Amino acid sequence: MLKELCSEGYLVSDGIGRGTTYHLNKDSNLNSSDGNLNSSDGNLNSSDENLNSSDENLNSSNDDYLKTNTQKTIKKKCSQKELFGIIQNSTQTWKSVEEIALEIRRSTQYLKGEIIPVMVNKGLLEREHAMPNHPAQRYKRKF
Repeated sequence: MLKELCSEGYLVSDGIGRGTTYHLNKDSNLNSSDGNLNSSDGNLNSSDENLNSSDENLNSSNDDYLKTNTQKTIKKKCSQKELFGIIQNSTQTWKSVEEIALEIRRSTQYLKGEIIPVMVNKGLLEREHAMPNHPAQRYKRKF
């Protein structure tokens, strides 16, 4: 249903997969008298409240990053070298894989399985805890 609303121009999507967020398309010249935008449609009206409350799930460091880098877009497809650079830029402080995944719009499974171990082996990232599978493991770029 959200995909359909996006294709009709009512919503704008941002992100990939489970991390996708939606907001109302305020740039469109949609006629408010359109039957689809009836104020009696509780689902559409309450969706804005749900979207606003979803921001609370992001931690403050991600919020600050997103606010200061709204113009910067991360490509869906990029080379491994480009992805390494993006991750290094985002890990100036200790961050968990989940925080990194949200920030760069990639899945945690992909980062944990294919990207983070390679970066650690190449000396691009360092672990906060010596044990690789530590439940509170966080990463920071090496200088």
